[in-house]
Amino acid sequence: MGFDPDNEEYARLHAEVRKEARRIQVQQAILAAENAETYRNVRAAMEQYRRAIDYEPDDGLPYYRLGMLVWKYDDDLRSAIPHLRRAALLDPKRVEYRQALGDAYLALGMKLNARREYQAVLEIDKDNQAAREGLKKAR
Repeated sequence: MGFDPDNEEYARLHAEVRKEARRIQVQQAILAAENAETYRNVRAAMEQYRRAIDYEPDDGLPYYRLGMLVWKYDDDLRSAIPHLRRAALLDPKRVEYRQALGDAYLALGMKLNARREYQAVLEIDKDNQAAREGLKKAR
């Protein structure tokens, strides 16, 4: 016996359960990644953050952490930027996400983009010294 596909209540409840399951899977992957980072197992951490973003979370954290690990350990700034960009898009008021994105743009010589991110940081935190220094370098 199956469920009636035209049953709106079933469809709504099914969507809620799927959303909650995705949220739990994201949390578990982030927890595993953070645990791997604690033990300096960078590859395992990156794998778990990738697993978390496969579920398209609403939180920028796994994108930010993956971007930072890719930048630092793979020395692949161009591959890190989409992750940092996504983190900043999901959590535009998180200073560290915008600052990291600005720093990445600056490191790639993309000064206009870097200035935009540093200015966004200063709109959130007008006393942010790192953003002020980045803005000077991006001129």
